[in-house]
Amino acid sequence: MSGCTMSDNIVTRNATVRDIPAIADLWKELADFHADRDRYLALSSDATERYADFILSQLTRESACLLVAEYQAAVIGFCFGFVRRNAPVFAVSEVGVVDDLVVQEEFRRNGVGQALLQSAYQWFTKRGILRIEVGMLTTNEISTAFWREMGFEPYRETLKRNL
Repeated sequence: MSGCTMSDNIVTRNATVRDIPAIADLWKELADFHADRDRYLALSSDATERYADFILSQLTRESACLLVAEYQAAVIGFCFGFVRRNAPVFAVSEVGVVDDLVVQEEFRRNGVGQALLQSAYQWFTKRGILRIEVGMLTTNEISTAFWREMGFEPYRETLKRNL
């Protein structure tokens, strides 16, 4: 297989019920990373199970997109997005939201996130969605760099104050 790269062997596909444990584990890796940066993001003792239940509830929703990336038959990343309805005062009635995009640490910087995002773009495009929004923690330097590299730019800022 000379000339092949890891990204040549990455498969993205719709998630299934059997992928939920791997998705929940990847999500926990991300959530713990965020909690290390902001103590208000610390997880409850049953957070992973609750997230798994949430993801299970999204699998059959027409307005939800749940994708996984596989390498050698192992789930190494996932993307969860959905269609959000805007208030009826706006001309654009729906936007796409990428809520979670996680790649296992040892597979980052190999095109996995980009492959998941491209698959999500296709999913949103099929539904007539012309704008995608993503939220990110400014303290997460990895995701900040990734989203900017993917062409996302700030348009709104959320401020916080701890009391």
